[in-house]
Amino acid sequence: MPTTRTSQDVARSRKGLQGGIGMETAIIGLRFVQYGGAMLLFGLPLFHLLRIPSDSLAAAGAPRRLLAAAAALTLVSTLAALATQTAMMGGAWSEALRSEALSYVAFDTGLGLAMLVRAAAALAALGVVLRLGRGRGGWRVLVALGAMITVSLAWMGHGAATQGAGRWAHLAADIVHVLAAALWLGALAALVSLLRQASVSPAGATLAFTALQGFSGMGTLAVGLLTVSGLINAGFIIGPENLAETPATTYGRLLIVKLLLFGLMLALAAGNRFNLTPRLGDALHSATARQSALTILRRSVALETALGAALLLAVAAMGVQPPPGVEM
Repeated sequence: MPTTRTSQDVARSRKGLQGGIGMETAIIGLRFVQYGGAMLLFGLPLFHLLRIPSDSLAAAGAPRRLLAAAAALTLVSTLAALATQTAMMGGAWSEALRSEALSYVAFDTGLGLAMLVRAAAALAALGVVLRLGRGRGGWRVLVALGAMITVSLAWMGHGAATQGAGRWAHLAADIVHVLAAALWLGALAALVSLLRQASVSPAGATLAFTALQGFSGMGTLAVGLLTVSGLINAGFIIGPENLAETPATTYGRLLIVKLLLFGLMLALAAGNRFNLTPRLGDALHSATARQSALTILRRSVALETALGAALLLAVAAMGVQPPPGVEM
């Protein structure tokens, strides 16, 4: 994988942030799109591969269209982010038009090299999605490409700028964090699609119930990995010496929003697992009860997914803010 950014790269990026709020807003928006695309391109196909029977994969047209859109948007937003990051590092939008500046960011920084990997993997993923057939081979390739895209996101985080002995440990924690997030959020997107189709037939409702049962184990794993890797990241980024001042910083306030959203998602996930999913199982043989249970589950999973999207937006904003104790 690409090397991390140097302290000079970070300084150039901060100079750009001071140069214009428009650049910062653009970077946040482009990060959000890339995060969302990565979550879908890794978590959704992994969930389908592990929890959906082969004969149902070919019928999952809606996820395929969603995956194609995710791959295309990831490709476009990554290339746009490369140009915007070049402008940010140079302190002016005109820098994005200079081939020398673009070449430096793309090939001489870890951030830029990660973007090239991400764009290439997104282009390949788009080709794979458009050719998905009845077999599972294409889905396995898509999971591998989604993992590459997701792992490359770690080079957009603060872990990529860490120097010294802890650099690789911090970067590894970032990688685990984004993969776990993609596992959870991508699976939620798959469940939204399955629950939307479940009302068509009793077989669809049974498939959705089986998938929800399978999601419980994946969700528990994702939450555990997110918690451990998040604590490690907090130790590197904030540290005990800056803990008291953290709530007074923009980064700290965004972190609090992120944790609140995470808590709400956990509460909904617990309700789905221990209340709503068993209720659907009990209602499978009654059309009226089944439709009622499916309606409640659809709303709950959709709300959990929306909270996940809001969390990604908060993370995108955190990425352009200096951590507590860091001078701008």
